[in-house]
Amino acid sequence: MTNINIFNSPKKLHTAFGLIEIILSLAIISVVITSLGLLFSLSIQARVKNQVIKEVNGQAEQLLWLMTHTIRNGTSINSPLIATSGTSLSVGTLDPNTNPTIFAVTNGAMTITEGGSDPVTLTNSLVKVSNFIILNNSLLETPGSIRIQFVLEQSDTSGRAEYEFRQTYYASASLRY
Repeated sequence: MTNINIFNSPKKLHTAFGLIEIILSLAIISVVITSLGLLFSLSIQARVKNQVIKEVNGQAEQLLWLMTHTIRNGTSINSPLIATSGTSLSVGTLDPNTNPTIFAVTNGAMTITEGGSDPVTLTNSLVKVSNFIILNNSLLETPGSIRIQFVLEQSDTSGRAEYEFRQTYYASASLRY
């Protein structure tokens, strides 16, 4: 018995890719590579943004802890006066080497001056302090009560969004004595 081909067409064996298949596979590969590159770029930007936020928040936390600790362990609030606000904080202490302890902002940096010593910068060059406001909420014949407020921001001039972060911080503390 013989096999008869009804359609009289020879069988073709496909041994290579056609032009359409090559173009389609190159398009798919280019989309995948472009997507991976974009994902990598976005993850780098997110990492940088998180580092900036961590730096600003970390320095703010240290400043607030030092100021509130100094107030709590102080003996008096020298300035601002009761029911007033100011741009510096002067706290009287028991130790003559640290009396008075003064917190102030100089050229965008938070400084501390203890006793008669020179001011020491508390923040690094990566951040800038602004809008430093101290409110003395004390009442007569009561231990001093202070409200602290300041803005801390990344001091970057590149203009890139991932390097921009600005936050307002608040704290309150009272004298223990």
